[in-house]
Amino acid sequence: MEGIRGSQDSAIESGVELKPMTQTYRAAVIGCGGRGRAHAEGYALNGQTTIVACAEPSDKTRAAFCEQFDVGSAYTNYREMLEGEQIDIVSVCTWIGLHREMIEAAAASGVKAIHSEKPIAPTWGDARAIHSACEQAGVVLTFCHQRRFGDRFRSARALVRDGAIGQLRRHETSCSNLFDWGTHWFDMMFFFNDETPAEWVLGQISV
Repeated sequence: MEGIRGSQDSAIESGVELKPMTQTYRAAVIGCGGRGRAHAEGYALNGQTTIVACAEPSDKTRAAFCEQFDVGSAYTNYREMLEGEQIDIVSVCTWIGLHREMIEAAAASGVKAIHSEKPIAPTWGDARAIHSACEQAGVVLTFCHQRRFGDRFRSARALVRDGAIGQLRRHETSCSNLFDWGTHWFDMMFFFNDETPAEWVLGQISV
């Protein structure tokens, strides 16, 4: 929910002009776990999106998602969902190794926009293929789901900027999974420091 609010700010436009939302869009979610629910909460709060379908192999997870968000059409196979539904926006909230095939399939199905969880892909080649597929199909593709769009982080930043908790002198973070979580921590460093470029960085890694 936090990330999807700000996804349009850094969309990969893929040749499509982003315009203010003036109609109701039909959204679908692939992967109904924690991240899928976060995307769905964002759609529910938006007011101009309706979740019309979801795809999830787990019966229990799929049923809970449908009940929570009042989704009428549920699938175990995402390809059947893309073929059987009229969808404007699709969220891909699955394991990174599935991103390429799912995004390529969604782009080919005729959707207008795709919101995917990060990281983009396990390899540079897959990332380029994903971008190319969306660019050729004229689909807006976004990956920017950062913490800076969440209320608690914006409130913390306001305290820093107002000087209410003193001056920011040092930022430390611990990241056990740099590939998946690193973007959040690096982004927060810039966010809390008014985008000031780093002069030096000290890091430690163990294997």
